[in-house]
Formats: sequence, C-alpha cells, structure tokens
Amino acid sequence: MGVKQKSLRRIFTGFILRIGLEMLIGGALLAVLFITAMYFGFIIPANYSEQYAKSVMETAGEQDYARDVIPEIGDFVTYYLTDDSGIVTRSNRSWSVGKPLREEPRGGLVFGQSYYIKKAFPDGTLYLEYYMRSSYPSGSLNRYFISPEYVLAILAFIMVLLIVILNVRRMAKLFQKELRPLGEAAEKISIDNLDVNIAPSSITEVQRVEDSFLKMKDELADSLGREWQAQRDQRAQIAALAHDLKTPLTVILGNLDLLSETDITDDQRQMIEASIAEVKHSEDYIGILVDMARNTGEVEIKRAPVELKSFFENIENKALVLCENRKVRLETRYRLSDPAYSGDKDRIERAVMNLISNAIDYSPEDGVVELSADCTDRTLTITVRDHGEGFPAEFLKSGVGLFKMGEASRSSKKHYGIGLYMAGNTAKLHNGSLTISNCQDGGAEVRMVLE
Repeated sequence: MGVKQKSLRRIFTGFILRIGLEMLIGGALLAVLFITAMYFGFIIPANYSEQYAKSVMETAGEQDYARDVIPEIGDFVTYYLTDDSGIVTRSNRSWSVGKPLREEPRGGLVFGQSYYIKKAFPDGTLYLEYYMRSSYPSGSLNRYFISPEYVLAILAFIMVLLIVILNVRRMAKLFQKELRPLGEAAEKISIDNLDVNIAPSSITEVQRVEDSFLKMKDELADSLGREWQAQRDQRAQIAALAHDLKTPLTVILGNLDLLSETDITDDQRQMIEASIAEVKHSEDYIGILVDMARNTGEVEIKRAPVELKSFFENIENKALVLCENRKVRLETRYRLSDPAYSGDKDRIERAVMNLISNAIDYSPEDGVVELSADCTDRTLTITVRDHGEGFPAEFLKSGVGLFKMGEASRSSKKHYGIGLYMAGNTAKLHNGSLTISNCQDGGAEVRMVLE
C-alpha cells in the first residue's frame, strides 16, 4: 500500500488555515473567559463607573453640603472638591490637593481617557471623574495594576505567539522526519556505502527529490563499479608485470655476480658493479609495484622507534653512491630536536631514497642536491631539493599522482612518477603530507611531513 502524499502548497495552506482556526478558537475562549469574569464580578464592565458616578450625584441632591456626600463615594470614581477659585481642597487623590483643576470641566467633557460630572454645593464644587473602561472591584487593583483590557491584550498576544511557535515546531518536525532518510543516505554514500534504501515520503516534492537521489545513486554505483573494476584490473596488471620482471632481473643479477668473480679488468669490474647497482635499483621499483598491487586502501604501517641519527647516516651513504655515479654533490642539514621518531622505517627510507634519486636524476652534472630534516614535537619534516629545471606548471597544478612524470626533461629514467606517488602515500599513511614546489632561484623542492 502506497504512502498518501500531499504537495507543499497543500501543506502550507493547511498550516495557515490551522493557525487561523486556532487563533479564532483561542480568541473565542478569551472572550468567554472575559465575559465569565464579568458575570461573577471579578471584572467590572466599562460603563459601571459612569453609572456609579451618576448615582452618586443623584444621591448628592439630597445633601446640603459636599462634605456630607464625600463619605459615600467609593473607589470606582475619583472626586475633587474645589473652592471658588478652582483649587482642589479635598480629593481621594492626595497629590492633587492644593492644585487647581486643569480647567473647569463640563459634564461629559473628556479629559484624556476620563469623563467628569459636577455639582455645586455651598462648601464648594464637587467633581466626579470616571473612566469608560473595565475595572476591578478593588480600588487598589485599579490604582496599581493594569486594566483588564490590557490583561486581555497581553493574553491574546501570548496566545498568538504560542500558536505560531507550536505550529512552526510541528511543521519543522514534519520536514525533519521527511528529510532525515535523505541525510542518512547521503552519509552512507559519503563513505562509499551504496547499499541505500530510502523510505517513501508523504510530501510530493520530497518524493521527487528522493527519486532523483536514488537515480543518482544508481548511476554513481555503476560508475564506481567500473572504476573499482578498473583499479582491480590495474593492480592485477601491475602484480603480473612485477612478477614477470623479477625472473629476468634475478637471472641478470646472478650472471653479473658470476662475472664479477672472474678475471676481469678494473674498468670491466666497475661497469659490472654499476650494472649490479642498476639492477638492484630496478628491484626496488619492482618492490614499489608490488606494494601498489597489494594496496587496496586498507594499508597498515608498522610504527616503531627510529633512531634518526643512524637512519640518516644510512640514507646519506646510499645517496652518496648515487651522487657519485651522476657527479652530483650532496649537502645535508639536520635539526633533530627529537632524537627518535615513531614510524615505519622501511617505508620512510624507501620514500626518501626515491625523492633523492629523483633529485639526482633531474640535477645537472656537477650540481647540488640538498637533504634536510627537522624533528620537533614528534613531527618529522624531510626536504629534498635539486637545482635542475624544476617542475612544469601543469604538474604543480595537477599535483602528485600515479604515473605522472611531467616533461621528458624532468624524467631521465622514465619512472613515471611512481617515486613521488609512493612518497606521498607514505606521508599519508603517517598522517602527514607531501608538497612539491619550485624555488625562486631555480630547481624543485619536495617536502614530506610525517606526524
């Protein structure tokens, strides 16, 4: 059975109508409350003060003096007794005694929100002031508390505010409920989990978004499936290539070792040793290819304390051999505040040697390769710089990737960027980074940061 759906227009129309209906019901309840309060005497009607003032004046007609009328006046009106000059001599508002009345009032004349009626007596003129508004039975409440109309207005405002807040919260919960499956599906897809099912929505427009989202998910699944298959095929090809290369290299290395033991000249021995070094160098690249073939995204590194002084001495000795073959000079600078670093020694050594090898390859004859290392606060920073032509601009923009080699002039050994890629992978596995840049005075610089 399908989910019954509503459009956003219908939902918002119902939202507005619901608010209007609830306000009408709330207004009716307030009106009933106000009328009930008047019925039971908690609130006095607006015309009560006028009727009371008129009845007092009718009763005053039976008295000879105003002073005899005053004791009969209650708290529902304000009285003023003035002398012939208009000065207030007596009043139930003590602050007005001794002051002139604003002007001689006339019966029914409005002074602000009040009305006045008067009657002359031998001992002065008596004025009664009343308000055409509802009031309380208690004079103290009338003097020190806001009038019932204001109370009613405040209650109406609170009622409207509560109705709006409650309806907005109800609407928000509805949209949160309808959009939550989309959010959960997006989170799953962000971690490459495409096993996503979204419950049908009761809102037509949201259902359309869900349909588009599921269609996009299916297309993404197809695309990622093809990409993942291509990666698996690539790893399989790399593994096969590495396996095929190992056999001839082993044969070549064995024959070279046998040749080195024969009676040969010094020049021949030097050439054989150089060939053996190159074969071993090729074996290192085969090891890199095997690492990439095995790399399925869940590589674990073996962290262990690395004594940095001996580590870099070993690196330096290996680098000097490479530099000698290319007639390149190696300069080193170490600032090792921490004598040891916890990391995967073999991976780091292979990455650094790749960077040095690249720098030597790209350096001019009699050039300089600079190796520097800093270790502070358990962070190891290794920088390798050459004084060659530097990286091409498009290579700097695209970054370091597998099989990227820039220009032919930047890749004398045709290693297709594997060294940089593996160094970047080593940095990533150590929660660090690999950055490449060109120096202002020429040459390229590669900086590897390991955390």
